[in-house]
Amino acid sequence: MDLLSFVQASATLLALVLLYFLWGLITNHTHARRVVEAPQPKGAWPIIGHLPLLSGQSPVFRTLATLADQYGPVFAIRLGLHRAIVVSNKEAIKDCFTTNDAVFMTRPESPP
Repeated sequence: MDLLSFVQASATLLALVLLYFLWGLITNHTHARRVVEAPQPKGAWPIIGHLPLLSGQSPVFRTLATLADQYGPVFAIRLGLHRAIVVSNKEAIKDCFTTNDAVFMTRPESPP
């Protein structure tokens, strides 16, 4: 293999690798979905999450109602290592279970 064919093969390989990465950037940028995260109260512990926040003098439903007043009708809390979405508005519940019911039906099943 002479030097000219080696340079041509290397340039072709380099061009293909660059084209592959550019194609990946273009398709990821144009097809990327915007993921909207629900607001989450501050103060989650690393392993137990927001459980200390829920174990106060007031009942859990009042604590969740106070958090709904602060963060809106849909917010997320951490229950241990798992994330839970709290929905406290009738319209938001209708939106979850009538408009977007196909999305909720495709979520993974929880273990027994």
